Amino acid sequence: MKYLNILLIILPFIFSCSSDTPENDKEKIPPIIDTSIRVGTFNVDVGQTATAEEIALSLKSFYLDILSLEECPILIDKNSGVEEFYSIIGKALGMEYFYIGDISSGNHWIEWGKDKTGKYAGKYKVILSKTPILQSKEFALEGKGWTHSSTIRIETKIKNKELTFYSLHIPGSAGVVEGSVMKNLVDVVLMKDTSKRIIVMGDFNDLPETNAMQYIFNSGFKSVWDDVEDAEQYIDKYKYGQIDNILINKNSGMKAEIAYSIFKKDISLSDHPFLWSKIIIGE
Repeated sequence: MKYLNILLIILPFIFSCSSDTPENDKEKIPPIIDTSIRVGTFNVDVGQTATAEEIALSLKSFYLDILSLEECPILIDKNSGVEEFYSIIGKALGMEYFYIGDISSGNHWIEWGKDKTGKYAGKYKVILSKTPILQSKEFALEGKGWTHSSTIRIETKIKNKELTFYSLHIPGSAGVVEGSVMKNLVDVVLMKDTSKRIIVMGDFNDLPETNAMQYIFNSGFKSVWDDVEDAEQYIDKYKYGQIDNILINKNSGMKAEIAYSIFKKDISLSDHPFLWSKIIIGE
């Protein structure tokens, strides 16, 4: 009985000294806040290689917040009752908000080919978003190369942070900055944008080492690849080289944590790679 009394005395003390964190101390531990977003850009080749359903199925596992589509076709017959190409992709990816420009790249329409189903044509820029689009606008661009070209711009809030996104499809500069569409884009559009966080995505038709891309880099932008260590291992080899890109304004403090360029001929969805990145947008 003597030992039983001793045990009854020390047991409460043992349990009170357990390693469990008291409830009041748990409240002092700050929660882990995810300040990253996932963005992607894809020139879908007018849907001539894959249907909207096939594209959506392949992109679903990336859990994107924002997706830029270039050379995206629209319905030829608006009265057909068929759903728009971009709408099919958006719904499948949980992106109910979108903005589509009015300018088809190079003014291309049916004569430049239809999609696999024969229901869609044209080469438009579209931005799909999981969060409401607060502002949207299209900028017609001028310069050498095919016309017409443009970039579309949206503003949205993700994780309570204001972000500005551009989607573009522009002609290559042929190594000359002066008179190029790239210079027009930088001087007339991007340099006048006072947004804190800017992400520019799309088909630039210029390799990173060209004078035109160096011009946009020197104006205050960097590629997501600049932040990724050993980036080459994440870039699938592509016949035209790395002409699709995602850029971040340097003074935003944003940093790419992951970037992948995906292009495999055996499961090809387009004549361009799909590019996506996980970007830390900061506090």
